[in-house]
Amino acid sequence: MRKQNVQQGVSIVETLIYMALLAVIALGLVQGMYSLTTSYRNVRVYRSIETASVQSMDRIIRDIRSATGINTSQTSYNVSQGSLSLNTVDSNGTGMTVRYYLATTTSQIMVEENGSLLGPITPSDMSVDSLIFRSYATTTSSAIKVEMIMSNSTTTPVDFSQNFYGTAILRGTY
Repeated sequence: MRKQNVQQGVSIVETLIYMALLAVIALGLVQGMYSLTTSYRNVRVYRSIETASVQSMDRIIRDIRSATGINTSQTSYNVSQGSLSLNTVDSNGTGMTVRYYLATTTSQIMVEENGSLLGPITPSDMSVDSLIFRSYATTTSSAIKVEMIMSNSTTTPVDFSQNFYGTAILRGTY
C-alpha cells in the first residue's frame, strides 16, 4: 500500500490574502470609529451652544415681556456690544431696573439689578460674539428684538458659531 502525500495547513499566498483582508477590515473599523468620535464631539459642542443660548435668550425675553418700560439712557441699540436696561417690578411690586450687556473682557452676557452686578448668565465655556438689541415701536406697542451670536470657547478643537434671535413685546403695550 502506498501512502499519499497529504498537505496540511495553509500556503504563504493564502496567508498573505487573509492578512490583506484583515488589514482592509481593520482600516475600515478605525476610520469608522474616528468619524463616530468626531461626530459625537461636534454634536456635544453644538448642543452646549444651543442649551446656553436658549437659557440666556429665555431669561432676556422673559424680562422684556415683564418690563414696564425701557431706560433709554442706559440702553444701546443696533450695536454689536449692546446693552438693554429695563424698568420692571419685582414680586413685591417694588420698581427696579434690570440691565443686560455684553462684557468685552469675558465675552459673556452680564446682568445687573438696580445697579448691582449679579454676574454672567452665559456659561464660562461659551463666548458671546455679538449681542444686538433693536427697538420697534408703533403707536400702540413697543417691542425689542434680541440678536445674539454665540460660539464655544477656543479650548475645544471644534469651533462652532451660531446666530439666535428673539423678539418680545413689552407688557402693557399691546
